[in-house]
Amino acid sequence: METERRKQQKDKGATNVIIFGGHKSGKSSVIRTLLNEDAPTECTVGLSYSYYRSKGDKSFNLWEIGGELNVSGRNMALVPIEHSTNVVLVLLLDLATLSQIEDLVKKLGKFNAALKNKNVKLAIVANKYDQLSFLKSDIKSAVNEFLKVSSKYLKASLIQCCCTQESQKTILRRFFNSEVFGISSASLAESSTDDSPLVLLNRAQKVQVTSTVDSAAIELAQVVEQERIKSSSISRQPENMENFADNEIDGAVKHFHNHREYSKLSRIMT
Repeated sequence: METERRKQQKDKGATNVIIFGGHKSGKSSVIRTLLNEDAPTECTVGLSYSYYRSKGDKSFNLWEIGGELNVSGRNMALVPIEHSTNVVLVLLLDLATLSQIEDLVKKLGKFNAALKNKNVKLAIVANKYDQLSFLKSDIKSAVNEFLKVSSKYLKASLIQCCCTQESQKTILRRFFNSEVFGISSASLAESSTDDSPLVLLNRAQKVQVTSTVDSAAIELAQVVEQERIKSSSISRQPENMENFADNEIDGAVKHFHNHREYSKLSRIMT
């Protein structure tokens, strides 16, 4: 009983990792890679929770926001981290959908600003690198420059990967252990050239950038037209539900908070 009580006390101080990004960007696949589980077959709807305990006995709550980071998704994510002091925001970008990169990076900055009273670390995972590698050099150059400048400005770690490839899964786990979980300093070489996946580590960040975020965004828009993501453009209709509107999510968040379901969920999952 005493051991369990101490374990619960430790878990109260667990770091909350919020993972969000574009629709079908691979958020669930990345989490399953970290947990050594099979890839999911369905898209996440709402807020999904996973529990992770490292070999060093550190605890992490992994929260995945399904779909886009709209107002309702952000409100749901704020519930479990309300009393948390250590937070990591992980943005998943889909390199097969380049038109949404600028808007999603802006969402990361805004979400970070909303957590100004907390100890927040930022990480950007640009998934499906295999799709980017086949594009013209001017597109790759503009995308990479925008990501490097944004990473530098936000003080965020950055990695480009393809989480469906076994060799990339190992690198992705090392990145998370080092930059997100902070439980390992396994050597990861930084890479900032266009002929290989970008890897920028927050503790190092030796890459030099000459562009500003605005100028890099303009250059990006010249080769890939950027669009603002609207929540109404995302289909979020799970089985047995005709509608899944934002106001329904907001109602669920209120119920979730008032009845302290998060505390109950923590006890069940641990």
